[in-house]
Amino acid sequence: IAAKAVYNGFNKWIDDLADNALLVGQADTAAALKTARGFTRDMKSLLAPTDASGKLTPAGRRLDTVFNKADSPEAVVDALIPTPANKLRPGDVDALEHMKDLLAKNGAPEAWDDVRLAYWVKMAQNDKGQILSPKLLQNRIDAAFENQRSAIDVLFSKDEQSLMQRL
Repeated sequence: IAAKAVYNGFNKWIDDLADNALLVGQADTAAALKTARGFTRDMKSLLAPTDASGKLTPAGRRLDTVFNKADSPEAVVDALIPTPANKLRPGDVDALEHMKDLLAKNGAPEAWDDVRLAYWVKMAQNDKGQILSPKLLQNRIDAAFENQRSAIDVLFSKDEQSLMQRL
């Protein structure tokens, strides 16, 4: 009960910050705060797959952990998918599939596209946000297709995968 009160207080504080940012003419700051909070709230309410007994599935546990910490598509990708050179962990692909299905069923294709874009950006940039050289990008794409093929199959169509490999 106390944790819920703290969480609700934090959310109220974020809303107050966003409203104050609007009052002083910082619409972009207000929008970013509202978007981040809304993304977390919406995704958390959608993503809680359970088994027949009502317990979270492995993917549900992964998603629950992700959405208690992630507040943007980039944070979702960072939490669910390791860097392209690393293999996927148990629950990563199931979590992505569940997220994709729920977003499609709830008319939120732009949220899914944000996650897909965040994965591509993670693949195409270094830790400082700089675009990789052509050779490094090729290495990252090759590593992702080798180590994370099942996630790529969920995230991207065959045509998109073909374009990525041709790049």
